[in-house]
Amino acid sequence: MKRTAYQSLTSALTSALGLMLLVATLPAAAWADDTRKAANKVLTHEDVSVARYELAQTTDNNLYINLEILLGKDFKMSSNRMTHIVPLFHSADTARTHDFDPVVVYGRRREIIHQRNGLVPSDAYRIVRREQGEEQRIEYSALIPYEQWMDDGRLELWVDLCGCADCRKEELYIPVGQLLTPVEPAFIPAFVRPPHIDVKRDTLEREAFIEFVVDRTELKKNHSGNEAELRKIVNSIDTIRADKNLTITYINIHGYASPESPYRHNKELAEGRAATLLKFVRGQYAFPDSVFSSGATPEYWSGLRERVAASDLEHRDEILAVIDSPLAPDPKEQKIKSNWPKEYRFMLDYWYPSLRRSVYKVGYIIRGFNAEEAREVFRTKPAQLSLEEMFMVAELYPVGSEEFRHVFDVAVRLHPSDPIANLNAACIALDERNIGQARRYLAKAGESPEATHARAVLAVFDGNYNEARRLFLLAQQAGVEQATPNLQLLDKIEQRGMKK
Repeated sequence: MKRTAYQSLTSALTSALGLMLLVATLPAAAWADDTRKAANKVLTHEDVSVARYELAQTTDNNLYINLEILLGKDFKMSSNRMTHIVPLFHSADTARTHDFDPVVVYGRRREIIHQRNGLVPSDAYRIVRREQGEEQRIEYSALIPYEQWMDDGRLELWVDLCGCADCRKEELYIPVGQLLTPVEPAFIPAFVRPPHIDVKRDTLEREAFIEFVVDRTELKKNHSGNEAELRKIVNSIDTIRADKNLTITYINIHGYASPESPYRHNKELAEGRAATLLKFVRGQYAFPDSVFSSGATPEYWSGLRERVAASDLEHRDEILAVIDSPLAPDPKEQKIKSNWPKEYRFMLDYWYPSLRRSVYKVGYIIRGFNAEEAREVFRTKPAQLSLEEMFMVAELYPVGSEEFRHVFDVAVRLHPSDPIANLNAACIALDERNIGQARRYLAKAGESPEATHARAVLAVFDGNYNEARRLFLLAQQAGVEQATPNLQLLDKIEQRGMKK
């Protein structure tokens, strides 16, 4: 360290060249008198002190110090002496130290001798001549790259009065201050384990556009694109049936008809066509009759309304008003047809065919999985897992790992309205300091104590420490264990600030 080098240099100069030069240039009586005075000098904090200081980690990651060093008016320093004042920065455990460039304070005679002989230290921050009986203030500032070991380190001054036979008695260490390093906001998240579900049920819903001959209910497989549509239905059911994790519980066919023609006739057509399609599906499988069911919507007005509302028809609003009116189906159709024949013809040609459709639903249950099974299923078919099973998968990975985070991300994507899925995803987002995403998740996270706890963390990142403390305390009172250490972290953040 620099102070060791200065001690060696001072000792050498004192024992050799320094003494020879001083003896050669000073009267013997004067030299003896100065030496006696120096020998009796003991440095005190009244001699050298720090009037003001700044110590900080800058935003561009440097260590910044700024000092005003005060030499007291009673600080008596022989004209033959010199004083080194070195700022030292120690790590919190004092294992590492950085020595800044020294301030060198000269007595008059020592300065003259050193200047004549080229002995003035080249790395001195500043050279000062001591003015006896006067208070002197020395401004000192420095900037060095910040390193991790500097966290919570301390700054002090090492003062060394040189030029005597036993310099070690004339050292002074002056504590300056501690660097209160901004705190890493590593809040402990309060994840929630989703409840257990005894039976996991799901439904596959698809549309099929089976074209029937006008006013007929017979199924013609080779008519139009019916063969491909029928194959789609069978393939969908076969895919579910082939999955060993799934058990089909019901198959439902629902037929829809477009609004033209009398309502009673449309009702017969819709019901008959649904029954015909169901008969075809039933013939492909050996499921019990109880698995199959059918239904019908004689005139699909809601589907027509969606198309009209999304269109730019000239009389769109008037047609919508009729669709929404309490008129019976047949008068409703007749009014549109009579008042706006152009638009009616367009709807009849381009929209009505797509309203004549069948919707098939396949209901099934999904078997339960243990943690290891769930991990395998998660890799290929995560939708087969319950939220609890996804939580079990997350627990197989280290908290905070990429795999851990990924599980909760998939969970909220598959269950975007579930409060627990949103809460757990919010905890991940807060840990990643993705504040915007965390805010969106918390809007759908419900009002559980854990959600209150997560909103407390969000309040910290928003800079609202009072609200954060209030919410942490509410969560703590409700039994959220993580609130206690997080309150302690909040105390540190309020004292030291938060790392960006």
